[in-house]
Amino acid sequence: MNTSATLIGSLAIALSLSGTAPSAQAIHPQSIEDQVLGWMKIYDYKGATLPIKVDQRVYSPAQLSIAQLFANWMQASYLPTGALGDVRQTVSEKLGPYNQNTAALPQSYGAFAKLYTELKYDANKKLTPLTNSHVAWTIVANGFYGIPADAISTPEHYYFTLPTFAQQGYGDELEKAADVSRHPVLGQFPGFFMRNSATGNRKYVLLSKGHRLPFVTITKGEYLDAVDLAIGRWRSAEKRRITEAEQGDQFAVRVRHDDHRGLVAAQQLGFDRLYGSLSLVMAQSGDVLHGLLARLLSGLFFPIDIK
Repeated sequence: MNTSATLIGSLAIALSLSGTAPSAQAIHPQSIEDQVLGWMKIYDYKGATLPIKVDQRVYSPAQLSIAQLFANWMQASYLPTGALGDVRQTVSEKLGPYNQNTAALPQSYGAFAKLYTELKYDANKKLTPLTNSHVAWTIVANGFYGIPADAISTPEHYYFTLPTFAQQGYGDELEKAADVSRHPVLGQFPGFFMRNSATGNRKYVLLSKGHRLPFVTITKGEYLDAVDLAIGRWRSAEKRRITEAEQGDQFAVRVRHDDHRGLVAAQQLGFDRLYGSLSLVMAQSGDVLHGLLARLLSGLFFPIDIK
């Protein structure tokens, strides 16, 4: 492992919103809350032999072997109780339209466990997850930490903040419940408690050299410079938005009436190209999405006679 790598462990509770209908075989949580249910499968990874590539990031066999070591350790050190566990290797997420700024982060690798809390018996009387509700447990080298400062971050420079849970607007009671400052081992390292409406509140513990945060605090001047550049990017995005909206005025919709079948069919000209432009602007200027969408739609459609 590179000596500069930093381990981040986190724990969260995620509740399923999938609307899965309970079956007759669903298991009441209280009936299994004290039972050791263990893991769905023991993987016993033997170490990676080949690298993998995700976007432009290449993960060496040594890095992937560390991820497998984390997964093996998680399964060997804990037997899920009141939940059914599964573990997977994980690396930095693949870049897409909405996470381009994460390209500035160092590549991460580790293990991600889900401890499923809503269970059922399948046709073979085997325990299996009923929904995706789970407790999440991760151990990652160079993992994510803090709250992204999306407004000023770029694919070249990633900024984030470390507010307390109260500063995030949620009080401090839940953070106190997840406090590990008095733990003989974990209490030696920096911790962070974060609100996440998608995956649940999450406690992070950062294992770093010297028990210190391995990050650089920017100065007020550097912050103002980053804001200045962000404003410039926003203005450029606005200019593209206006240009593309005006180009939308040139598109038309042909509508013909099919008397024989009593149907109205629409042929939309140039919409594939328009939608591609819309996706780009949505990613680059999300704060003006609603105005942009209204402008595009008002320019795209206009009254015509049905013949």
